Amino acid sequence: ALLCRAALVVTDSGGVQEEAAALGIPALVTRAETDRPDGMAAAQLVGTAGPLLLAAAHRLLDAPPRPLRPSVANGDGRAAPRILAALLEAAREAAPARAMAGD
Repeated sequence: ALLCRAALVVTDSGGVQEEAAALGIPALVTRAETDRPDGMAAAQLVGTAGPLLLAAAHRLLDAPPRPLRPSVANGDGRAAPRILAALLEAAREAAPARAMAGD
C-alpha cells in the first residue's frame, strides 16, 4: 500500500524495482548494475554515491508528474483471457466424455 502512494522509490531490491515498474512509479536503484533488466522501465541505476542519488531524486521530484504507465515486465498483460479460453476449451472437450460416463 505504501509503494502505491510513493512519488519515487529508492531501492537496491530487484523485487521492489519490479513492483515499482509494474505500478508505473519511478525508481532509483542504488546499484551499479541490475539483475532485473525487465524492471527498468521506470527505473534508473544511480549507484551508491550520495550526490548522484540526490541529483537524480531532485530531477525526478522537480519534474512535472508523469502519467502513471504501469509496465508489464513479463508478458503482454493478456494472460487472463488466454487462461480463460484454455479452461473453457478444456471444459467443452471434457463435456462429451462426462455425458457418456453418465456424470
